[in-house]
Amino acid sequence: MGLEYLVIPTGWEDPRIKRAKKELDKDYIDNVVITGYVNREKLVGSNRQKIYKAIREHGVKPSKMRILDGIDSEEDVLYLGRILNQKDTLYFDTFPLHYLEYKTLINKAIRDGKFPKGVNVKIASIGQGKMELVYGILGLLEEVFKRRRLDYKKNRREDNWDKIKQKIRRLMLGNKY
Repeated sequence: MGLEYLVIPTGWEDPRIKRAKKELDKDYIDNVVITGYVNREKLVGSNRQKIYKAIREHGVKPSKMRILDGIDSEEDVLYLGRILNQKDTLYFDTFPLHYLEYKTLINKAIRDGKFPKGVNVKIASIGQGKMELVYGILGLLEEVFKRRRLDYKKNRREDNWDKIKQKIRRLMLGNKY
């Protein structure tokens, strides 16, 4: 049996914190992973800091937490692929369409040999409103249509999907990510 990880992406922090606490209260989570890049000058008051603080206040020790500095969901998956083992379980604290984007990325990462096979992937679902629907559709479509190998942002050429998604994310979430 592997370890159980709760992955909390940044953004939409209030529903994600609420869901994370419910999952943690069930007492099966071994480690919490908070994802999302934050410019060092904007760390104080950021979504990522708010999530970290809330999880710490809920009683999770720093030794049971990891922060991944992924710039986007693709980088999150690549970083997760480095720390996971076969038979581990990931619970994504997110809305359904974002979860489907993660699953699509994980399948690509397995294809590319950058994610272990045999990891159990589940959702710790939060509500999906209109903003999440728009963001989720864009992210999922992006991953369905892109056929390239997965890589870190610094090694990728930015395309129109990236630009559109970045603008929409800033409009919806502000500049705190």
